[in-house]
This record gives sequence, C-alpha cells and structure tokens, in this order.
Amino acid sequence: MKKLLLMFSVTFSSLTAQNLDSLYNLFLNVQNHSHELININDDTKPSKCGFGLIASIKENFQAFSVEQQNSINDLMSRNERHTSIVSPSGFFRIHYDTTGTEMPKYDGLSLDECVMQVAVAFDSAYNYEVNKLGFTEPPADGLEGGDDLFDIYIINFYRGTYGQTHWDNKISYIEIDNSFSESEGFYTHGIEALQVTAAHEFHHAIQVGSYRDYVNSNDHFYFELTSTAMEEFVYGHVNDYYQYLDKYFNHTELAFNSLNIDYGYEKAVWNIFLKEKFEDEDPLLGAAIIKKSWELLKNDNNTAMLAIAQAVQEVSGFSYAQLFSEFATWLNFTNVNAKSELYFEEAASYPLVKSTYKYDLTDSKSITLKTNPASINYISFMDYSNGFADTILAVLSNSDYNGTLSSNGTTEVQFTLSNETFEGSIPINENYFSKLTGQNSGYVQSSFIINNELAENVNPRTEVNFVYPQPFSYEKYSSISIPTYSDVTNTAELNIYSPDMNLVYSGKLPIISNGNIVVRWDGLNNSNEKLASGVYIYVTKADGKIKKGKFVILN
Repeated sequence: MKKLLLMFSVTFSSLTAQNLDSLYNLFLNVQNHSHELININDDTKPSKCGFGLIASIKENFQAFSVEQQNSINDLMSRNERHTSIVSPSGFFRIHYDTTGTEMPKYDGLSLDECVMQVAVAFDSAYNYEVNKLGFTEPPADGLEGGDDLFDIYIINFYRGTYGQTHWDNKISYIEIDNSFSESEGFYTHGIEALQVTAAHEFHHAIQVGSYRDYVNSNDHFYFELTSTAMEEFVYGHVNDYYQYLDKYFNHTELAFNSLNIDYGYEKAVWNIFLKEKFEDEDPLLGAAIIKKSWELLKNDNNTAMLAIAQAVQEVSGFSYAQLFSEFATWLNFTNVNAKSELYFEEAASYPLVKSTYKYDLTDSKSITLKTNPASINYISFMDYSNGFADTILAVLSNSDYNGTLSSNGTTEVQFTLSNETFEGSIPINENYFSKLTGQNSGYVQSSFIINNELAENVNPRTEVNFVYPQPFSYEKYSSISIPTYSDVTNTAELNIYSPDMNLVYSGKLPIISNGNIVVRWDGLNNSNEKLASGVYIYVTKADGKIKKGKFVILN
C-alpha cells in the first residue's frame, strides 16, 4: 500500500536472522492497536505500514519460527467491528465501530456521514478502476465478514498509516484509518486522504485478487507504482503523490525497479506519463497499456519490467526504449522548466530533476559512465563559447529491462560532447556534436535539451534589427519582442522612452536565445500600467553593445 510502508533500513529479501527479527517486530507494531511500540529501537520505529510490509512477511514467512508464524497468522485476521453498512453500489461492506477510539471521525462529520463517505469513495474507486478502465474485480470472499461482499474495516492505525490490504489465496480485505488527522502525521487529511486511500488500496485488492497474489522483491515497486497512480486517475484533485516525487527525481540514476528510494510510490509518474501522452489520441490507450501489463503478470514467469516492456510494444506499437527515452525528457520539463501544454499537466508542481553530473564544456568533454538498467542519467554542460551561457542537458536512458534481474546489470558507455565536429560524432544541432560508444551502448538512448528546449526544436540564432509584432496591441498580444545582442549572462538591459523622451520602463530581462536574439517585454510601464497609443523608442544593452529603434503601440 502506499503511505503504508515502514521506513526500512534494509530490503527484506534474503534476510539475516537479525533483520528477520526486525521485520517481525515491525509487523507486530503495525498490527498493534494499543499504539505501544514493542521490541523496537529508534532507528526502526514505524512511520508508515501496509502492503509492502505484508508482502515482505509473506515472502519470508517460512524463515520465521513456528511461534512467530502463529503470531503472524493471528495478527493477519480481521478486526471485528460493532456494525456495518453496504455501499450504494452493493459491492462493499463497510465495518466500523459506533463508539470508542476506533470509530470514524473525518473532518468533523457525523458518524453516519463519515461511513457514507467511505462507501462513496470505494464505490468511486470501483467504478473507475473496474467499469471504466476494465480491470477485473477482486473475487468474493465466501462468508468472511458475514457475506460475500468485499469488506472494508475502519480502524485506528498508528501515526500516519493510511491503510493496508490483507490477502490470502487471492481473497482480500482492506483496512483504512479512522481519522487521517493532521496531528497523526498524515500528508493529506480527512476526506481527501480517505479518497486516495480507497483508490490506492482497492487497486491492491485487484492486483492480488485478479492478477498476481505473490509479491516478490523484484516486482514490489510495480504494485505500489500502479496503486499510487490510481489515486491520481480516480481523484486527480487530491495530489497526495506529490510527497514522494522528489525521491525519484533526485535518484533517476537507480534502476527503475529499485526499492532503495520509496518502494515505488515515487514512480507513479510513469503511469501518469502513459495516460497523458496518449490522451489526445485515445483517452484510454495509456490505461490499456497499464492493464495489459497486469494481464501479462498473471504469468508468474514474467517480471514487472518485462510486463511493462511487452505491454508498451503490444498496445502502443512503440518500443519500451522509445517510450522510456521520451519519459526521460518529460521529467526535465517540470517546476520552473514546466511546459504543461506539452508534457505533464501538473508539471509546475513537480520537483526539478537532479543532474547526475555537471560539467563546464571547453571545446570537448568525454566521460565514462556506468548506467544501471532501466535508469536515466542527466548530464548537464555549461558552454560560454557562443556568446551565451548555454545549458546542454544530455539525457541518457538505459532501456535494458532484463538487466534489472542481474546483480551486475550495469552498462558502461563512453559519452563525448563537443562544440565542434569530430570523428564519429553525430550533430545535435549546428553548435553541438556527440558520440556514444560502449559494448552494450545500444541499450542507451540519448536525447538533448538545450536551454530548456528539445534540441530538435532549437532554431539557429539570428540577430535582428526590428521589433515584432508591429504595431503592438494589448488586445492581440501578450508580449513584444525587442532586438538585442548576445550576452553570457543571458540578460539584457531594456529602456523604453515615450515620444517626448520620458523613461516609461527600465529593467533587466532574459534574452531569448532560441531563434531571434530578443528580449520579450509585456508592454507595461514600471507602474504595471498599459501605455497609450503612440511611437516609442527602445534601447537595449547587452555585452556592452547597444541596439535602439522605434516601435508603435496601437490600442
């Protein structure tokens, strides 16, 4: 489950006896509703719990002592509640207490309102994930919980736990927190936290009930990735997944299936990318790729990475290498680099991706790079040779998804960037050239972003001596382009004078270095007011050189 995992200091596979005891104690604390920590030190106190912890317990179950196994089985049993209701869809039974510390209490609502909010949230998750996206609903559980409806139990989790899905032989049930209060450490609170928990946990139930109920350490990330993306698909206004993104944006150089970041929550952007890339062509094409990957996971011989790659190819016609390379470029256009009309819709709220390496480019730079399978390296270069402070971002994506199964699956490549052509080089544009070699370099795709534009969209720089558009109208245009010279600071001074030579605007503006060399001014004076119709004089200064001329404003 998401928000549910403990902050582990170890990965729970092939555990030592000490780490096995640590795993067991963590499980005891998560399932302990008295909220008193048991046999645990400060380094391993639980802050989140759920699906991943249960998966680790199941994966290592035979390694526990008989006494521990019996205790685990007892704690996996359902928590009986005072009463229950059936959701409006008739699919869910919501179990809850009517008094005491475990009764529902969301956003100050009455008990009946709280329970109905739970029912509606899960019905909405069902409607979207099953009816709209076409996932197979989880199987009925016989008479567990009183009948064969899918059971939701509202309990009082320990600090910051949103919920968790329990399962055994494809039969599952879900537990969710009874308050989601800010004081208990939740990033998202109240009803909104309830909503994303329903979307997230119900898809876990779908995963283990209808597709694969064995969760190994290599594939664990994909269970979490998919459930976290479902939060955004079902309840796009909540955005709880934001809290995990920096963990991935700071460590894209790790293998995509790595559990060393945040167990998969942080990679929900992959499924969000699939959905948004194909939306204009077919609103459900991205979801069809995701669904196909889970159908492929029914085959226990398939890994999650293999299922992703095959699903991409079968449904979209693109290769995994193509889409993973494009995904890598999307990750750059976030935060202050956002171009939401072209890339992630919510890109402005995402963190900036972190460059793996940064260099100054003096003529040529060669590096040897060991890339992890299914990883992305961003290598940033600064070049001042063209009169600008150019940023060249080399995006190297390794599409070797099979290598994620190997302890030594890295691919070593030699990468060279130069501002002059050289033997074996490939032109990036008129100013830059690159070369990528290595024994398995075919796994590594390269793309380039220059001054926050895809290299193929970068136009030759041209000095101009005219203002455009002319005449400038506030009703038609949002800015006016005014010529200047290049400058390594990438800024120019702009002064605007009225016909009687009164200074109406003065300031420093960034130089647009893609195509015509200009600054863009919004037409407002230093008091943020529009100017009257008339002929105005501009003076720009960059690199100690001045351009000046006239232009017309016509209201």
